[in-house]
Amino acid sequence: MQMAAMPVKYRNTRVQSSMAQMFSSIYKILRLAFVCSFLLLFVLVILIYSFNHALIPNHGAGRNGTMHSPLQTLLTKEQTMQEELRESDSEMLKRINDRSTLEVKILVIAETVAPYEDREKLETYISKQLESSDVVSKVQASALLSMVNLAPMEASLSREETGLMGSLRNSALLALIKRDRNNVHFMMVGVRAEPRLGWRRISAKERNSWNSVLSRAIMNKVRMEAQNYLWQRTMDDVQDVVKLDVRDELAWQSLLPDSVEPADK
Repeated sequence: MQMAAMPVKYRNTRVQSSMAQMFSSIYKILRLAFVCSFLLLFVLVILIYSFNHALIPNHGAGRNGTMHSPLQTLLTKEQTMQEELRESDSEMLKRINDRSTLEVKILVIAETVAPYEDREKLETYISKQLESSDVVSKVQASALLSMVNLAPMEASLSREETGLMGSLRNSALLALIKRDRNNVHFMMVGVRAEPRLGWRRISAKERNSWNSVLSRAIMNKVRMEAQNYLWQRTMDDVQDVVKLDVRDELAWQSLLPDSVEPADK
C-alpha cells in the first residue's frame, strides 16, 4: 500500500518555515554577538581610560589651563597650621598701621618645574634670586638651599623670624618642593615687613608686642597667598620672579587678614 505523496505546496511551506527559523536564529546570534562586542569595547575603553589616569597624577584643571600642582597637598597641610588671629591681634595691627609706615618686601618664585637630572640648575637659579634680595635672611636661605640640594620626595619649609634687640624687622618664608615622576616642582614665598616709626618712639614692651603679632600675621598671609603661585612652569620660563618693594599702607594691607581694616590717619 503506497502513501500518498505530500502536496508540493505543503512541502514548500515547511521549507520556508525552516529557513525562516534558521535566519531568525542567525539574526539572534548576530545581535547577541554585536551586543557582546559593544559591551566588551565599552569595558576596554573604561579600562584604558582608568589605566591612563592611574599613570598621570590626577591634579585637575587649573590656572592657565594647566593641571593643578603636585605641591597642592603640601600647601594644604601648611595651611592647616595657620594660627587664627585674635581680636586683640587685629586691634594691634590697626595700631601698627596707624603709628608707623610699613615697609614690605616680597620675593616670590612661582612654581618652577625642572627635570630631576638637572635639579642643579634649579638650585643655582634659586641661590641667585636669594643673593639678589634682602627679603630672606642668611639662616632662612641656608635652610632653603639645603632642602633643594637634598631634593627629597616631598618637603615643606616654613620659617619666621621675629625682630630682636629692639628691631621691628619681621620675616616669613614658605617653600615647597616635591618630586613628581621625573621632575622636581618648587615654589617659595618670602615676605619681610618692618614698621618705620620716623620720629615716634615706642617702649621695648610694645616693640615685642608688635613683633609677636606681625610675625604671626605675615606667616598666615604667606601660607594663604602661596596658593596664587602654584602653577606649572619649566626652567625655560623662570625669568618672571616676583620682586616687590612696597612702602605704602594699602599694599601692606593686602598682606594682612581681610578682617583688618586700614586705620584712619
